[in-house]
Amino acid sequence: MSSRLFLIVRVSIMMAVIALAVIGTIYVLELFKDAEIQKALGKVMALLGIYTGCALVLTLIAGGARAGAAAPGGD
Repeated sequence: MSSRLFLIVRVSIMMAVIALAVIGTIYVLELFKDAEIQKALGKVMALLGIYTGCALVLTLIAGGARAGAAAPGGD
């Protein structure tokens, strides 16, 4: 993975985690009492959670490949 793409994925993970924290706070504090809004917030959190998990796995795989490429070969 190129370094620019790796950086984009890392930044998007950070933004998604911040968004999850804000939406989670709104959901837990029940700032919106309407049931439809609560349901929508739950769905948005689920989608952001799935995206964050997938992006994190991609980052870990790319970071592991990057570390393996940088390690000296012992052949």
